[in-house]
Amino acid sequence: MNMGDDIAGAVVQVSATAVEEAAHVTTSVLEAIFKFLHYMAELDREKRRQKTDVTNKEITELKGGKVPIKDLMSHCRETGEQLVTSEIGMTKDDMQYINSKAKRYGIPIAFRNEKGKDNIYASIRKSDLPLYKKCLLELDKEKLATRPQELSNFKCKEWEIPFINAELKQHDLSAQFAQTKDGEFFAMYESRDAKAIEIARSEFVRKAKEVESNIEFNKDEKGFFIIRDKISGITHTFDENPDKKSISRELEKKFGYDKNKANIAAQKFGKEMLVGEEKTKYFSDDVKSNFSYVSKVSWKDENILAKAYDCYYVTPKEDGVSRIVFQKDDGSFAILNPPRQTKAIMRDILKKQLGITDIKELNALIAKAEHVSKVNAQYRKIFGNNEDLHVHDASFTKEAFDMSDPAVVSGMLRTDEAGNTFAKAQPIDSISTEIARKGIDHFKIRSTALSTETDQNGQQHSVPQMQQLVLSFSNKKAAIEELKEMYISQGVPESAAKDMAKSVYRKAELQNAEPVIAIEQTKDANIALISGNKRVVVSASDRDKAIETISKEYGIPESDAVTIMEKADEIVVTSSNEHIANYGVVKEMTREQFIAAGLIKNDNNGTVNKSYLVSSYTQNENNGDQSWDNDEYLLSKDNHYYLFHDSGYDSKVDKFYEVSAEKATEFVSEHGILSNNVESTAISNNDISFDTAMQNGHEFHPEGNILSNGADKLGDKLDDVVDEIEEATSRGGR
Repeated sequence: MNMGDDIAGAVVQVSATAVEEAAHVTTSVLEAIFKFLHYMAELDREKRRQKTDVTNKEITELKGGKVPIKDLMSHCRETGEQLVTSEIGMTKDDMQYINSKAKRYGIPIAFRNEKGKDNIYASIRKSDLPLYKKCLLELDKEKLATRPQELSNFKCKEWEIPFINAELKQHDLSAQFAQTKDGEFFAMYESRDAKAIEIARSEFVRKAKEVESNIEFNKDEKGFFIIRDKISGITHTFDENPDKKSISRELEKKFGYDKNKANIAAQKFGKEMLVGEEKTKYFSDDVKSNFSYVSKVSWKDENILAKAYDCYYVTPKEDGVSRIVFQKDDGSFAILNPPRQTKAIMRDILKKQLGITDIKELNALIAKAEHVSKVNAQYRKIFGNNEDLHVHDASFTKEAFDMSDPAVVSGMLRTDEAGNTFAKAQPIDSISTEIARKGIDHFKIRSTALSTETDQNGQQHSVPQMQQLVLSFSNKKAAIEELKEMYISQGVPESAAKDMAKSVYRKAELQNAEPVIAIEQTKDANIALISGNKRVVVSASDRDKAIETISKEYGIPESDAVTIMEKADEIVVTSSNEHIANYGVVKEMTREQFIAAGLIKNDNNGTVNKSYLVSSYTQNENNGDQSWDNDEYLLSKDNHYYLFHDSGYDSKVDKFYEVSAEKATEFVSEHGILSNNVESTAISNNDISFDTAMQNGHEFHPEGNILSNGADKLGDKLDDVVDEIEEATSRGGR
């Protein structure tokens, strides 16, 4: 009897296929972004289908059999098809057989193998999976019918297949998995590889047994899950929204498991600890589970060249590094990381991935990416309020404290070593917390509580009390509890301390895992760098020293510090004469001429007529103990452009120009300087169906110039921003 007659079906394990890898994105992050974009594209197509009865678009069908991967990807973009890749490898002989069958059935397949390895993998359209499985089934039957003596096999369970295959893949081995008519599963492979495959299989068995005997799962009374390795004693605690990939990553990191063992443990957790909808969601590989934050970003008055592309701000959980993604209607997309890429690099990526050649279009997208990255690195919506991610402030009145509680009032009277007594009217007046993320795993906080003490002579003194903590993201429960206890010890009421702890944790979580370093160039050839609350000044004349300082002060690789210096070379020089030159001065004018033209008002302040305002730019000037703002306003009236340079400290040195319309337009396009009429468009949570920790969140784009040096300048404008971009986040950490 032919053993092939017992086979009922072949097993196919697939994953979404992404575009070619880029140096700044790992394969898994790239795949996560690709799957998300495909999901969003499907939503968009469904909306269009609901609005239109008939749509005609001629599609060139691909031939069956082997095709180049680029042709298959291009075809899938045109048709809206999803492209998937088989995770189960095959030999060269298998590939040739599958290719002949694919030609017969008319399914295009792209074959590839990793450099230096023999295993071959197939990429196909998702809709062709049934026919591809048929090809594999016929392959298995053909092998068993013609050369059974050259084949070996072993039985396995269905759930074991991806983990056994992972061990085989690691050693460049391949086996075909199939199901018999009585429902049993088995692996079939070349007898010449039997010894190596048995070794690989035994590795899986060992890891599975270790997970079975050494891992235990619990859930505490507060709803937190606890995973514990009984041998090492190491535990991992997380909240009520687990996702499989995040758990696997944490087990790799904390428990020292390899990837396959961590995946086996994550699989076991889901089967044993979850039920119902939560369990279904856990095993569904939902696109949202790969991200801690996603938003779609646009605003009314943005450059029309940038508006032609969908723009997403995404933070993958895997590395915590936020990126900007631009996508065209045809599905092609480009991923940018503005804090770690020069304009030249971003320009090359946009050219290569989106096929853009127009310099104005390239500059518009780069300007938008840099602006969105800069603003979101500093500000976000936290539990309904627009807040700075790097600081949390709170003030208290006497009514906030239970003055009848002895524990509250016990610290309100003290005596120093000299016998002097000091009394407080309330435990604390205010508290300020500085928050700084330190890579993917940790964050550091410094909390300063201020209280007012009155001495025995009636004199009042402001007394600070500071505490610092370094906390881990791997145990959210413990981190929030430690924050709460610290605040209570500083005098914060318990209910407020709990809310503050949650808010501070969320702010740390939303910060970029890599420091986002904003660059400004001062007048004396020094370059000032700002990341969060940390400001560093380096000399542009000593490049090697500057790179060393940047690397040390911000804890980044030297290669990243080199990029920062290269970005500094690209920025606009903010000394007024050099900056004004970028607009192409046509002629110098007087204050009286500007007033007569209605461009500014006839007052001592030189107030700008906002009806004509195109953009504004603010530069902070320092001279010893003095500090002031220089403001430059670009105005347009009757197809002419004008520049008003307000010195900020002496109206006698204010400058007035008519400038080149072409140069002014190009400059605004390249550097993304925004008008004051900023508005945001929304992406609906209903469209994305993400579970959100904060409802109605948004990305905001402060009025005025995006290159403003001071973060306080941005903060002053937040109340004027239209609050419409909704955030789509998945809860539960990174």
